[in-house]
Amino acid sequence: MREDLMSNTAKGISPPDDDPESIRLNDGISVFNTEQQALKKALRYRHLGDYIIVLELPDDAPGVRFERTLRTIGHHTLWGDPDELLKYVVAVVLVA
Repeated sequence: MREDLMSNTAKGISPPDDDPESIRLNDGISVFNTEQQALKKALRYRHLGDYIIVLELPDDAPGVRFERTLRTIGHHTLWGDPDELLKYVVAVVLVA
């Protein structure tokens, strides 16, 4: 599960282009405001995986920051150490 909380950059996956915003977003992980929003995305793009991870982050989580990004409703990018993010996992949900 730790790897699921790693950015594409940390996994050695390059951004889709050289645009500074693409590079910046590649350093974070894609998340959604709600479990339902994440589930909807996961069902539409089955290649993304069979599970979604549910996190409950306090506003003052140390070393973690997030920002509303992209155009998709509820989409955010989250930056933080995977080991720190693991502390906030409250559920793993099967995408059915």
